[in-house]
Parts: sequence; C-alpha cells; structure tokens
Amino acid sequence: MMPRAPLRIALAAMVLLGITASCGGDPVQPPPTTPTPIVATIQVSPSTDTLAALGDTEQLAAQARDGAGNVVPGQTFVWSSSAPSVAAVDASGLVTARGNGTAEIRASVGAIFGSAALVVAQEVAEVLVSPVSATLRTVDATRQFTAQARDANANPISGVRFLWVSSDPGVATVDTTGLAIAVDRGEVTITAAAGVPGRASLTVALRTFVQVSAGEGHSCGLTVDGEAFCWGRNVEGQLGDNSNTPSNVPVPVGGGHQFTSITAGFFHSCGVTTVGEVRCWGANASGQLGDNSNTPRNLPVPVAGSRSWIQVDAGSAHTCAIERTTAAVFCWGGNGFSQLGDGTNNPTTAPLQVPGVTATSVRAGDSHTCAVAASGAGTCWGSDLAGELGDGPATTGPGPVPVTPTVPPEPLMVVDAGTVFSCGTVQSGRGYCWGINTLGELGNGTGFGSDVPVPVSGGLGFTSIDAGVEFACGVSLTGADAYCWGDNDAFQLGNGTGIPGSGTPLLVSGALDLVAVSTGTAHACAVTTDGDAYCWGLNLAGQLGDGTNFNSATPVRVTP
Repeated sequence: MMPRAPLRIALAAMVLLGITASCGGDPVQPPPTTPTPIVATIQVSPSTDTLAALGDTEQLAAQARDGAGNVVPGQTFVWSSSAPSVAAVDASGLVTARGNGTAEIRASVGAIFGSAALVVAQEVAEVLVSPVSATLRTVDATRQFTAQARDANANPISGVRFLWVSSDPGVATVDTTGLAIAVDRGEVTITAAAGVPGRASLTVALRTFVQVSAGEGHSCGLTVDGEAFCWGRNVEGQLGDNSNTPSNVPVPVGGGHQFTSITAGFFHSCGVTTVGEVRCWGANASGQLGDNSNTPRNLPVPVAGSRSWIQVDAGSAHTCAIERTTAAVFCWGGNGFSQLGDGTNNPTTAPLQVPGVTATSVRAGDSHTCAVAASGAGTCWGSDLAGELGDGPATTGPGPVPVTPTVPPEPLMVVDAGTVFSCGTVQSGRGYCWGINTLGELGNGTGFGSDVPVPVSGGLGFTSIDAGVEFACGVSLTGADAYCWGDNDAFQLGNGTGIPGSGTPLLVSGALDLVAVSTGTAHACAVTTDGDAYCWGLNLAGQLGDGTNFNSATPVRVTP
C-alpha cells in the first residue's frame, strides 16, 4: 500500500494535467476591468425658478454626466447656496425661500458643480389696513390709517406703495399717506390697494343735536347722547367750559354731566341732567344760577335743594323750572318786575315756588314769565308794560294772571316769553302773539300792539313759536320750514335779505327740514331732522358757531 502523502501529490498532478489538456495547453487570463466614469458636468433642474412667498419651497434635482454625456449614477451631491439669507438649501436639494433677492444654488461632486438661478420675489397676496375700524366725531378730525402687504404665507412685504381711496369723499377724504379727514356725517370704506385691496371702515359720527337754544351772545346745544355744548360770548362763563374764553365753535360743557334739556339765557345757561338735577352756569349777579350765591360760575353748579326737575328755562336774569313729581313751578334770580311770581320784587338766590301754578311748560323772558298748565290754560306774571302778560289791560301784577283765551278758544300748548311780548301755539297749531308790536313782533301785519292773543298772519300752523328780542320764529306743522317775523337789523329773520324787518312771517332760507327753532337777542338757531344745528343773524361774538364772526342773513351750519 502506497503511503497517503505521495498519493495526494499524484492525484493533484493528474488533475493539473487534465486541466491543461482540456484548454489546449494555453495559460488562463483574468477578466478585463471597466474604467471608473469621470464626472464631467452636473445638470440641476429646474435651472431657474421664482418663489413668491417666504417659506415657499422648491425641490431641485441634480444629474451627473461624463464627458460623452452619459449619466454617471450613484453620485452624492453637495448642495450649497450663494445667498442663504435669500434661499437656503438642504442636503437633499430642497430650497426654502428666506428673503427677497437672487441666489445661485449649486450641486457639487468634488470640483465639478452645476447650478440653478433662484429668485425670491414676494408677491402681495393680502393687504391689512389698521385700524380695521375707526370713528371721527368732528369735521376736520383726522385718523391715520396704515397698511401692510403680506405674501401667501402671511409674511410682511416691505417697500410696497399703496393707492389709498375713500368710498365717499363727501363723508371723509384720504390722502396718499392714509390720513383720513372727516367731512360730514356718514360711513365710508377706506381702501389701500397694492394689486389686491385691503379695507377698513370709518364712521364720521358728528355731533347729532336734538335741541339748540339761542341766548344773548351765545348759544347752547344738546346732543342725542346727552352731551351739552355751547359757543359764543363767554365773559361770564356762560359756555360752561371752565374758562372765560369766547369760542365761535361749540365747546363741551364741563363737569361730565349728561343732560336731557338745555337753555341759554342772556348771560347764563342751565340744563336738566339725566338724574333730575338742574345745573346752571354763567352770570349770577341776580342769583339766576340758584346756588344760594351771587358768584358767577364757569362750570355747571347744582341749584339749591334736593328737588327733582323735569324742565328749566333761563331768561334775562332769572330762571324758572318745573318740579318733576308735583309739576309745581319754581323761579329764582332777578325780580324787579315780579317775574319770579311770588308777589314781591325781591330777588332770590334759591328756588321759590310760584303760588298756585302747576305746568307742563314754563318760559322765562326778559322781565316776565309764562307757563301752560296740563289743561291748556296759560298763565303769565311779571312786567306787563306792553300787554305781554296777555290778560287784557296792561298792569304789572303782584302774581300770576291768566292769559286771555284765544278766539276761537283752544288749549294752549306752549307759551314763550320774549322781551316785551309773548307768543304761543294752540292745539290746532295756530300761532298767537301779544304785547308790543312796533317792529312787527306779533306777526299779524298791523304794527299795533295787543294785550290779548292775536293770530299770526298767513294761516300757518306751527309746532312751536319762540319769542326773542323784538322778533319771533316758528317751525311750520307741514314741510318742517321755519318762519320768522319782527326786527331784522342783524339779519335775524334769516330770509337772505337786509330788509329792516317784517310784520308778517317770512320763510327762512335754505330749505332745511327743521325740528325746532330758538330765538335770542339778534340771532336764531334751529335743529334739522338729521341732527345738524344751524344759526343765522348776529355773529359778533361767534354765537352762530360756524367758526367765523361774520353775520349771516341765511342759516349757516354750526361746526359739527
């Protein structure tokens, strides 16, 4: 038996010989190797793009090619941005817009790179106007609006120019900077446009007057929300604004009170507050403020006592009011002609009750006072030098006397006391006046005075008549027109002419829809159905409230 090791050698030799023989005797060659592709170019797609909002993204792709244009697969690209603050790119080629501008995005393999041009240009997707709403309360008041443009991702866009537009320039205008200016009452839309519009609402809520009262050289008005304003002369503090400075535009009465009615006397003013107080301000030499003093006040002070009041009226140097619960009439101030109705000639600085008189309205004139009871009966007291009490033969009585009934008899609604005459309306609306008539104050066209009520000419019906100093005005039952008669030396008849006066009613110019009218010394004021106040006549002290000191023969709008 052959040893094991020589046997293995022999077998290996036999195998080798067999292999050699089967190959024809040629030696074995290794397989050829494929050369490694060389990246010659890199193409990035898309090659250009624009992003319109910060935060928008774009996925870029890169492809490597050799010198023959063949794709070289399996490459790992290094992505970079020439301006990361404009466009950032991550390792996958995802680009994110960061800021406006241009960036080159590169995909690199070694020293070889391809690039894409990326533009970030924010487009306006929305415009926000601030504030979104605003209110202006006086003519020429301003409000600055600002606008901000935003892209689709709510990012702000700087440097945008806006076109500012008001939907109604008759209510409010807006300039190129977004500054809005109030013109008149109403609502408008303020638009800022920059390709797309942004909008805000603006309300011009001007003072809406519900009452106006004309005094000697000043006037006062009450707004729908109970605010009191006065304008004109202010020597005695009658504007109530804590000063003695005159104003030819309305100034708010100080003290923070809300009123239900207001009245302007010769040199003082009064009003009933929402809590039933009577507060007065201005001259007080005769005690007409009723605060137990003779000290003038330039802010409202309460009338002495704890009564609750429903109506007050300021005269020349005295004041009268109606108590709420009893309808009793009280007066205070000057009493040289027994105009306080207490049967004396003694002035008082606190309210005194007029004996035996209850009323639904009371009016204080120059030196006399008139009231109307719930029954429609009229009562007057004080001076009767020209028959202004309306009770027949002229006397200065020690106390109240009944007004002679009208012919035909009708219940009186309101009687107003002027200087030396009085006027009133009856239930049917017919107007009557009595007293002096040298300048046509009675409106009956005769020039003769009367100590009993005589009808105003023209067959007009009136909602009310207000007697001033030597002239009177009333608002018609139909058409809401105002008519005035009497003296016209300062254009207080308001008919647009300079005639000396008229003994019959003349239509006030302007075609205004009026609710009420009030007469003063030589000017008159009225309230329209829209809540505007208009005045006409003498204006040397700014009592017309239109921002000027020029007299006007036609109604001018009180500065809202």
